[in-house]
Amino acid sequence: MILADVAFNTPLVPGTVLFTREAEKAGIERALAFGATNFAWASGYAAGAFLGGMLADLGGDALSYLSLAAVCLLALLVLRRVA
Repeated sequence: MILADVAFNTPLVPGTVLFTREAEKAGIERALAFGATNFAWASGYAAGAFLGGMLADLGGDALSYLSLAAVCLLALLVLRRVA
């Protein structure tokens, strides 16, 4: 379990550095940027469990995973267009 926590949280360290740098470039205070990030993270936890369970009830676990893959792909496409 500890190894999985380390593996899945590894991107947080460089991601935090990049996030801080971009927030400073945009003129956003770090506290406000991290507050918004934590709010979005907590909202995802709250809504994700409910929506994932609802999708699993409707079409099985595969529907939940396919929906998540579609959301990730959409985010990747948006980020590539913006960057």
